Amino acid sequence: MDIAFVTCLHKRSWLSSLWYGHTVQFGSVHAACTIGDEDNANIAARHGSSIACENLPLGRKHNAALALAMQADWQAMMVCPSDDFVSPAYVEAATAAIAAGADYVFPLSCGLFDVATGQACVLRHEPRRGWLMFGAGRMLSRRAAEAIGPLWTDDKNKGLDTDSHVRILAHGFKPTFVDVEGVCLTDVKTDDNLWPYRTWAHRPGVRSSDADGVLGHVSDDVRQALLSARRA
Repeated sequence: MDIAFVTCLHKRSWLSSLWYGHTVQFGSVHAACTIGDEDNANIAARHGSSIACENLPLGRKHNAALALAMQADWQAMMVCPSDDFVSPAYVEAATAAIAAGADYVFPLSCGLFDVATGQACVLRHEPRRGWLMFGAGRMLSRRAAEAIGPLWTDDKNKGLDTDSHVRILAHGFKPTFVDVEGVCLTDVKTDDNLWPYRTWAHRPGVRSSDADGVLGHVSDDVRQALLSARRA
């Protein structure tokens, strides 16, 4: 199954490079890059399609990346920020769900790794609560993406995960929840994140982990680069 990854790039080109090296093995990448961010623009140009736009508002930037992706040929599309490293097992399980008729696939687990401290934890989405712990890694079928159109409100800078989730639900597409051994994906946190590691680490239900627990699905090269970034 052809998979499209929709993402946005801003600063942290060292992390973007690692992310592309990991992600392009699964499908095509369609990115919105901040105007003037030449390092990320060059990385994106080498590995997929990209468009330059203002960084803010973030909703408009995300919609620009989605519009770019809609020009390509694919059967499943994943919303995947450029610091979220998806598990191969999750990609396989999510695409299998789409192939079986699901239109909206939601990962149940997400690891966090904090580059500065080396700390790690695991978030788990609990459907019965009815609110989002995280929104990265969600996958839509082509049918759903075409029916919904833009996923985000253009002028929003925060709450984009909830914004898009509510819009998807409003169009009648209910989530199919998927989990795998380990974690479905890992969000790598740096000081530049809108929501840094400390925002999540002590929330109720968050489980403590370690680097091995949340980075087990990435290559040795990526893992060592992330650990080395901490030491640097």
